[in-house]
Amino acid sequence: MIKTNLPVILLKGIVLLPNNDIRLEFNNDDSRNIIDVAEMFHDGEILVVSNVNISFKRGDTKDLPRIGVVSRITHKMELPNGKTRVIITGVKRANIHEYLNLNNNFEVLESILSNVFDEVLEEKEEMAIIRKVYREVEICVKTIPKMSNSVLSLIINSTDLSKMTDIIVPFLPLDVSRQNEYLLELKSSNRAKMLLEDLYKEKEIYEIDKNYKRRIR
Repeated sequence: MIKTNLPVILLKGIVLLPNNDIRLEFNNDDSRNIIDVAEMFHDGEILVVSNVNISFKRGDTKDLPRIGVVSRITHKMELPNGKTRVIITGVKRANIHEYLNLNNNFEVLESILSNVFDEVLEEKEEMAIIRKVYREVEICVKTIPKMSNSVLSLIINSTDLSKMTDIIVPFLPLDVSRQNEYLLELKSSNRAKMLLEDLYKEKEIYEIDKNYKRRIR
């Protein structure tokens, strides 16, 4: 097991999954320092730790997750209002073994981490699951008006189940807690099962809502 260290950004009430982007704006020196350290010493890589308790205070380790997302700073812009805007792209999940500088407000928060290895599925099994998930997403897109059809263009040629599941999740109307469950689930086949459950649920909710409106009319 190879361990490495990366500076950490804590996202409160927000979840970033691998293969997705997030846009952030910073207006304080501490956050800018994290970005600077990532660019100068880590080739633009940074660890994003998501869904940290809103009331979390630095130094309190009990609420910090042990799974994060190794991410890359893909764009940075200094705004006229003095803020710094960055776009961060999630790359892969990582196990977090230790947080560094938690009790030192003058140092950038860092972490010791190692790679998370996904399960290895047989090629036929993986393709069968991919096709099933794609069909269900396609049905939902055609059935539910509020679901964007742009997701289909992102997954139509998918051959990687892990990447596919992470791309789909943000397109579903899920609360932060459920999104975090996807982040913490390390097996892509289990995430696929979760997706199918949520897709079926959304179709059922839509049908109930449609029938209710029809009765009202």
